[in-house]
Amino acid sequence: MSEEKKSRGRVVSTISRLPFVARQLALSNAPPPSFSLKPPQELQQLGKLNLDWVTIAPHNDELLHWRASMMGPAESHYAGGIFLIDFNFDVNYPFKAPAISFVTKIYHPNVKSETGEICADLISNGWGPTLNVKHCLEVLRSMLITPNPDSPVEEVIASQLRDDPAAFEAMAKKWVADHASEE
Repeated sequence: MSEEKKSRGRVVSTISRLPFVARQLALSNAPPPSFSLKPPQELQQLGKLNLDWVTIAPHNDELLHWRASMMGPAESHYAGGIFLIDFNFDVNYPFKAPAISFVTKIYHPNVKSETGEICADLISNGWGPTLNVKHCLEVLRSMLITPNPDSPVEEVIASQLRDDPAAFEAMAKKWVADHASEE
């Protein structure tokens, strides 16, 4: 057996003993991420907070892709809904904000109805390495409580919120029943 094959075999053997997340990083062609310890620390910190309105964890054991399950706040048009939200991290996190999108369809002026993408300004404006996933979750919760028609990605929905709040509320609640209900 050639020395190259033996060496490759030792590397594969070593990698197979690493936890999945570390294996994913070791096999990646990307440069070593600056955040390699931050997400696990953040998950641990979030777990200690006992937030009763949200859970979040790596999705399919992927370090760079997390999924949250957020309850619609009781004081919002989204009460009673359970919303799945994806967090996709860049290797430059925490220096770059995660890309966030709703998996669950939601009727909201700051969320694209077709793709679930949120208005980037909500998270990216003022982003810096001292901000974290908890901050993002709080922004999302606040966004559900108080939709902002002045920073829309869905202008028609924003216009409805401004011009006919009762119709907006009815449609938001219908979408919750149709798309975010456990029943």
